[in-house]
Amino acid sequence: MQLKNRFFIGCLIGLGLLGISYYVLYPHAHSFWKKKFKNYVQEQFIDSIQLKTTRSIPHDADLGSYLAGYFAQNDRNYHYAAHYFEKVLQKDENYHELKQSLLMYYLLTGQIDKAVLLIPQPIQASESTLLSTPVIIADFFNKKEYQKVLDFLKAKKSSHSDIYATPLLSAWAYAGLNKEKEAFDALNTLPIKEFQNVYNYHKILLLIYFGKKEEALSLYQNTQENQIYSIHMILSLFDVLPPDNPSLSEKLLDKLVIPFFHNNLQAYHIYKNLNLKSISTPQEAVSHIYQIFSLYFYQNDMPEITLSLNNIALYLSPDSNLMKLLVAESYDAIDMYDYEGKTLNSIDSESMLILSKIALNHMKLNNFSKAIDMFQTLLQHSPNDSFLHLYIAQSYVSLYQYEKALEHLNQAYDLMAQQQRIPELVEILVWRSTAYDGLNQPNKALDSLYEAHRYNPRDISVLNALGYLLIDYDIDVQKGLRFVLQAHQIIPDDGPILDSVAWGYYKAGDYQKALKYAEKALKQIPSNTVMYMHLGDIYMALNRKQDAISAYQKALKAKQDKTPKIETQIKQKLASFQESEDTENKEEKE
Repeated sequence: MQLKNRFFIGCLIGLGLLGISYYVLYPHAHSFWKKKFKNYVQEQFIDSIQLKTTRSIPHDADLGSYLAGYFAQNDRNYHYAAHYFEKVLQKDENYHELKQSLLMYYLLTGQIDKAVLLIPQPIQASESTLLSTPVIIADFFNKKEYQKVLDFLKAKKSSHSDIYATPLLSAWAYAGLNKEKEAFDALNTLPIKEFQNVYNYHKILLLIYFGKKEEALSLYQNTQENQIYSIHMILSLFDVLPPDNPSLSEKLLDKLVIPFFHNNLQAYHIYKNLNLKSISTPQEAVSHIYQIFSLYFYQNDMPEITLSLNNIALYLSPDSNLMKLLVAESYDAIDMYDYEGKTLNSIDSESMLILSKIALNHMKLNNFSKAIDMFQTLLQHSPNDSFLHLYIAQSYVSLYQYEKALEHLNQAYDLMAQQQRIPELVEILVWRSTAYDGLNQPNKALDSLYEAHRYNPRDISVLNALGYLLIDYDIDVQKGLRFVLQAHQIIPDDGPILDSVAWGYYKAGDYQKALKYAEKALKQIPSNTVMYMHLGDIYMALNRKQDAISAYQKALKAKQDKTPKIETQIKQKLASFQESEDTENKEEKE
């Protein structure tokens, strides 16, 4: 009884001491570990974000949002990056570098209203940047605050682009104020020799805006083919300018429209079916200015800025089907397929062009059944469209329905052969080899690839596919290796080709070389099922069993190129390894 009492009293004393320790030490420990965690975040994550800063993180900063925003940014999920960086700025409002990135994310996701709120009002000329300037000007135009546009342009520090932008933006601000003379005077400050096509286009628009239609028509008729700088110049004006005179309309069509579309009337009618309307407000004119600005960044391989400017253009012309199409194409360029699909579906048109793009978007989002249904509908209207057959076939291959894929590939091949379109024939033959490979018919797959090789002996996809097939099926490893090395010489840093070279050396028994190329391949494409499986096989050959298991496990987690057949092979390899390990353990015990 005494022992029990002592034990009970001991427990009470222990709990008391624990409680005292908690109240005394916890605040210090909590503060210590929070500080450690904050330093870890800053060292490991914040400083590695593109927005590098020497600033220290505020004591009450939302560390979780820093991390979540960083990971979303790295995954190019700009919508979530914006969401979490908004939270960061609530407690770290002086983080100016982050504000600039947040501005970009708003523009990339079409949240122009939020982008406007992020820029201080009134904006100082010294605070304007490449993207903040068009945002503020677009906001002024959208609110019809035309005098603010003129005041801002006068205060703004001049830059190289202002030679082009300021005359046009000023002209349309004066137009909004209904000051005709000042509008044309501002336009005349544009260097006409350098920008004759742009000058003509906006002069025609201004003439129409101020009701001088006959002068606009005269200038339009005298426009030379080499002075056409945009599809807008034709299609936004064509409905407005020609009078009820069929012969004149046809003459203008022949002179301006047909050459632009390379004598392809069908393409012209596709764009006309976008329900384009002529420009009738300063907002719509400025929308086209920023869209044309975006072409410069597109030509200089800056797709994020291209998209940002196109989204600003759409903000000013929210009902423009043409602007929506251009924004959708910009989303496609940076793999933002969800946003591309939403934008395409908002276009008020039943044209073949839009329906085709929506179907292709379904393919990119792995909605292959939906894509097939849409392509089949389009095929009813255009049964001899070889590309529709090819897209349907590609979708069936992605669904592992190889026989259905072959039906459409053969139809596409026959149609392309009639037109002797060699690049398309080569593409069809490569896809046909993939379908035959999926059906475990390597000889037929090889026949398709050899035919493609005869059409174009230096085609990279053909060299790689042909070499890989010869290696993978052990038909002729050395010959296959020569093919893939030839492809590797042409493009040294291509991930799939590097993997094929690795696989060739593995099959040839040169495991060290195989490892070198396999590791290079995974640096290029870090989430590929087949590449990790190959790496696992190479590790096994080098007797690095734990590394092999790790590679196989990564192969199962990876998503790219994962087929049921490949997944089964990887699981069998892991199961086989586990069995051999169990056997070894059993033998050791005995």
